[in-house]
Amino acid sequence: MIRVRLIPLTLASPGMVLESDVRNSLGQVLLKAGMALSEPSISSLNQKNIGHVKVFQEDERNEETLSAERIKVTERINSMFRNVPQDGTMGALKQMILDYRLEKLSS
Repeated sequence: MIRVRLIPLTLASPGMVLESDVRNSLGQVLLKAGMALSEPSISSLNQKNIGHVKVFQEDERNEETLSAERIKVTERINSMFRNVPQDGTMGALKQMILDYRLEKLSS
């Protein structure tokens, strides 16, 4: 399975494919989505003080690991909301955060 990762430029390596355009602080496109990174492009981004890039990566997690991560996220959100009413606005907020976090695990 392929997933999108936001990684520090220091972890980028040649051959990684960009998920989204890389832009400078003025919003100008430096590299287009879909491009494969190369040593020169990584060096150029580094010189332009680009700190992170979004790339596609193979997801090496198995279903057991993903299941454990889902449980951990659910327990964390439940803990954060343990002292608030679970109905109405706070309940809806809790569910939205939980849904978002679980979705991010799968993407």
